[in-house]
Amino acid sequence: SYSFDAPRNALGDTFGGNEPIDDDDTQLLYVPSGANDPVVIYAAGFDVAAFNSLIDSDSCLSRFRGQIARKNACTSRDTTRVDLRLTQAVRLNSVPFLGESSFTLFLDIENLGNLINDDWGRVEQIGFPFTNQLVTLDQDLGPNGELIFNSFRDENPTVISLPSLWRIQLGASFSF
Repeated sequence: SYSFDAPRNALGDTFGGNEPIDDDDTQLLYVPSGANDPVVIYAAGFDVAAFNSLIDSDSCLSRFRGQIARKNACTSRDTTRVDLRLTQAVRLNSVPFLGESSFTLFLDIENLGNLINDDWGRVEQIGFPFTNQLVTLDQDLGPNGELIFNSFRDENPTVISLPSLWRIQLGASFSF
């Protein structure tokens, strides 16, 4: 979820806040309709051009121009994982006392890409509580109730990469 870095309860519950349980970074972001949105006042030094460029380049965020970005509307990038299973069956018909028996060897490799390269097959996501605070919001509202955007955090949010995990299993089975 895209959110404000706003003082606790600066916005009440208008932007999805819930005072008893929310911290000061869970107020959902109002995405301005453009550089001249009447709902927003930009503080001196706020990089409006960079902020609008980020919104336009984010296919999820750009859908919410002129409205509050919905909670959990955006997702982290997709993760692809490849698993491999190799099996070889050997019939034991030539062994007189075993009859129609067979012996099967198998090799399972889970998350093969991650075995090859530590950067492949990893889950990467914004850390808990899964919010990206793009704008620091002033505690006060403008003279006509406008939101005052103090600063824009144009750096990438902290992305957590879950540990690199792969597994190899070698086994055999006997059927008789």
